[in-house]
Amino acid sequence: MSLFAPSCLDDFLINNSTEREVLELILSRQLPFPFNGKSGILLHGTYGTGKSTLGFLLPSLLETAYAGNYPQTSPIGQMQVVEDAIPEIFRCGGGLSSTAIVKQITMCNSRNPFHHYGQTDYFLFDEVDKLTVSAQQSLKSVMDLKRCQ
Repeated sequence: MSLFAPSCLDDFLINNSTEREVLELILSRQLPFPFNGKSGILLHGTYGTGKSTLGFLLPSLLETAYAGNYPQTSPIGQMQVVEDAIPEIFRCGGGLSSTAIVKQITMCNSRNPFHHYGQTDYFLFDEVDKLTVSAQQSLKSVMDLKRCQ
């Protein structure tokens, strides 16, 4: 059991400097998000590198950044989470079909869900690589909904 709970981007080792820079630009509002038809962030890497943990933290970091609730003098990588935005979690490959996931997401967009913060609903698709290509394409179509990130 770990006593450490990551709370900012600097708590993660992101080996690809370009990918880290993109996250920093998004969180510093220098790169708008969502933008130009892109409404999702894909985290990839080997098992145990913190992808899911960062996926759980990103909604709070985004809400904090876009609400302007962080000190302008603080480096963006060390920005502390102010608000807890909790994503709706879908564990892919655990017997949950893409049809069931799409149905649940569509229902979330048609009501006032518990995970609604501001104008955005956050969804975390864990282990998407375990889904078939057609199932992944179905999920991509749902990401195009205006309230989904």
